Amino acid sequence: MDNDTGTHGEVKGEKRRMSWGSFIAGLLWGITLAFVFGVIYLRHSIIPEYRSSLGFDDTVSAIMQSADRLPGWTPKFSSSCPLPKTKDGTRVAVIQLCNPKHAAELLDNDHSRKAAAVIPCTFAVYEKSDGTTYVSMLDASSLGTILGGRAGGIFSTKIAPEHQSLLKALMP
Repeated sequence: MDNDTGTHGEVKGEKRRMSWGSFIAGLLWGITLAFVFGVIYLRHSIIPEYRSSLGFDDTVSAIMQSADRLPGWTPKFSSSCPLPKTKDGTRVAVIQLCNPKHAAELLDNDHSRKAAAVIPCTFAVYEKSDGTTYVSMLDASSLGTILGGRAGGIFSTKIAPEHQSLLKALMP
């Protein structure tokens, strides 16, 4: 009888170990898949690219004018890092947009002050080798989701909609 009880107990223990092993393996696979798909999502969403219906000079001009018309926004060309010429001769312009009201909301709070690393907001206007003009920028809504808290709210509900209104004039 001891043999039967011992064998039966060993089978239960083995099933329990297999069940925990399967759970842990499944959990690790789930975490790995979430991480991989999260990275893929961020690569495609954090810096979106928009095709402009205008040429390079007109796109730059439209962004500057639209920013001037939006209350509180001040556009200027970035001169802090001189861009090298591209090998294929296409043009690249970097436009910095600042809204002191939004910046003050971010900087007035200890927890959201780290967002100073991404102020002012930056738009890039560039040509691709086929001559088409594009605009890219850090997606303020996605950034807001990642940051969360007060900074997340400011980026998602205030800055992102204003950025989208700047882009409306450029869309085909």
